[in-house]
Amino acid sequence: MAALVACSQRTQPARSTQPTQPAVKTVAEFDTTGKTPKEIAQVVFDRHRCHECHTLGQEGKFGFTARGEEMRHQAEGCIPLLTAMHAIAKVPAAERNDKQKLLAAHFQAYGCTYCHQEQAGKLGLTEVGSKLASLHLSCSGVQVALNQ
Repeated sequence: MAALVACSQRTQPARSTQPTQPAVKTVAEFDTTGKTPKEIAQVVFDRHRCHECHTLGQEGKFGFTARGEEMRHQAEGCIPLLTAMHAIAKVPAAERNDKQKLLAAHFQAYGCTYCHQEQAGKLGLTEVGSKLASLHLSCSGVQVALNQ
């Protein structure tokens, strides 16, 4: 899932270092009944691999794990990657240049495809992404909910 790269300098340890359950891929697997937005956001953070790169930081922003700190200097960041994928999705896979292919591979590897997917030349939402959007838990909404 995408998370935000604009982060505070001081961070707290991640609440979970490993997902307790596999990522959910369908709405049927993602039961939000009786859960608060913060609880739902925690499920996303833990089960969709956000915790591999991000910690829960100060002042409502994500921080970085050791892996995240390394990735921060080697990768494009969550929001720039999501923005780039909106343009890349318009290009047929067979016609993408090397940079576009690399960014699309990062998009997949970083767990973004749990909520976002390419659909008919544009970037759309998966079933789970649509449900989260209906609950006002976009990528940045997850960050906000976790830091309240």
